[in-house]
Amino acid sequence: MKPTKTDAEVRAMALLTAKGDTELAEKYLEWIYSGSTAPKDNTGARFVPPTLEEVRLYCIERSNGVDAKKFYSHYTSNGWKVGKNKMVDWKAAVRSWEHNSNASPRDNFADYYGN
Repeated sequence: MKPTKTDAEVRAMALLTAKGDTELAEKYLEWIYSGSTAPKDNTGARFVPPTLEEVRLYCIERSNGVDAKKFYSHYTSNGWKVGKNKMVDWKAAVRSWEHNSNASPRDNFADYYGN
């Protein structure tokens, strides 16, 4: 039985189809239904860097505007480290980039001063 599509998946499919990129849309669906997600419990699990394609598909799924190629190049060049620590969850890193790219200086000011 196929899983049902989430709103993000439907939006991503519509975006890819509208751009005429049906090959990427088909890869995206294959990726979703393959169940290739990171394990929920990372204890004992070894980090495996994602492919550029996996990062692109995850960014499309989240509709976050993160430049997947820039993200991939950044972490590939520094050995998939966050600071001095080895990366544990690349999807969490994408979400951090998403959050940081959406925050304006005014948002940071309001958060700091509680306005």
